[in-house]
Amino acid sequence: MTTPEMKLIFCEPILRVNKNVFLVQVGKCGGCFEVTCFSGHPTAELHAFNFFLGDKKLEACSSVFPASEHLDFESEVSPQRLYYQGIFASILVPSVTLSGRHEVFVKLHWSDGTNSTFFIGQLQVSRIEEKFTNLRNINCNTAIICMATYRPNHQLLDLQIKSIRQQTYKNWICIIQDDASPETDWQKLSEVTKMDPRFILFRNTVNLGFYENFELLLNRVPKEAGFVALADQDDNWYPEKLMDQVTRLRECKSLLSVSDCNVTDASGNRISDSFWMYRDNTVNDWKKTFFLNSVTGCCSLFKAELLEIVLPFPKLSGLLYHDHWIACAANWNEGIKFNNLPLLDYIQHGNNHTGLNSAPKVLPWWYFLLISFKAVLLNSWVVSGLPGTSRAARRARCFEKEIFGYAHQELARQKVFACELKRRTNGKRRGMAEFTDDVLSSSVLFYLIETVSCLVRKRTTHYAEAHSFFCILYLTCYKKYKSIRSLRSLKRGFASR
Repeated sequence: MTTPEMKLIFCEPILRVNKNVFLVQVGKCGGCFEVTCFSGHPTAELHAFNFFLGDKKLEACSSVFPASEHLDFESEVSPQRLYYQGIFASILVPSVTLSGRHEVFVKLHWSDGTNSTFFIGQLQVSRIEEKFTNLRNINCNTAIICMATYRPNHQLLDLQIKSIRQQTYKNWICIIQDDASPETDWQKLSEVTKMDPRFILFRNTVNLGFYENFELLLNRVPKEAGFVALADQDDNWYPEKLMDQVTRLRECKSLLSVSDCNVTDASGNRISDSFWMYRDNTVNDWKKTFFLNSVTGCCSLFKAELLEIVLPFPKLSGLLYHDHWIACAANWNEGIKFNNLPLLDYIQHGNNHTGLNSAPKVLPWWYFLLISFKAVLLNSWVVSGLPGTSRAARRARCFEKEIFGYAHQELARQKVFACELKRRTNGKRRGMAEFTDDVLSSSVLFYLIETVSCLVRKRTTHYAEAHSFFCILYLTCYKKYKSIRSLRSLKRGFASR
């Protein structure tokens, strides 16, 4: 039961239909939904937690971080200081779950031995249906091209469709999932593909975003297919792209083949002869892959058996990329086959979600160390005696959120990705304890070593390891401070009796 002095505050989930409803699409491998929350208790820390769908326990990959101390003015009792902890959880919904609404609960286990059960909200489950009527002769040599579209440039769409038709590898089918584009764009898409039965079109009724749209696409891949290629709506494939990548995968154990690409503008003018102008390609380093993505989706083709691992996509707050998740899964298993030969023109224009930009401004390593200690000192000063509504308290918390909010999400993503892969492959890869264990214990030394490595090779991952390390350093100091302060508070409480 929920007590007045313990209040659970949930942030709005990514797939929120309304305040208390989560939406999940369940495919052949199940589905995932995301919960981000903060748990608070006046004296105890969060020890463990479990999520339930009705009375059935759900599998969840999660990460817990200490959060700032706040005053709970919304509780029915007088305002008091609560020790808050943030929870990032990606929760798996089994494929056998029936469509409809289900109630979701979370049970929190505190360090003082007490438990609290909270109602999260309603989970709306819908099932993904293939609805294929004209697919024939699909076999282990068939390559399924998955193209996600949203408000495509009509001229570039014509170019992409034409380049797919000109592939020298003829055993392919292209599934296109439009993400609720306006009617004029949908009509254009239907027009340029209507004379070719190898193109199969689907249309979302609501906009899902590219991450979930590609997940929906991969759920539609027929189980008989042998290969899957990812495609954007505005690139230009070279005729030998599919043939080259399929041949390379047949000759090796790797599950994923990635090529380089030429970068051009919308007029066809060459910008770069490689996508990796401003950073090293770390595609074959599985640890570096977890820090920063080195795989471009439009340059990828993988064996269909990889779908058993990557589906369903894990869900977390913040921006996630489908090609990053697929790259982590492939590197976790048999690795990635990289080909430095460009097999397409990556067309850079104003509406690219990602792309080749100018060399990023890299902050010096001591900057992260400085702000880490500054944040610790500010919070130590604020929570020791200043009122929670004071100007200094608000400024300290805004500073912490601005500096470490993104790093918190990155740490959560790394841990959730690793936990999901460990669970789905039964711990196939060893040496991943640094990502899957408590990030505030055994990970500190690992991230320190990786940070030193990235400082020596300045272009490797744009100091992504340094971001993570200094965030962990800050969290570790913050947690130690909290533990000491809580112990002193308890001693004062016993002494006053």
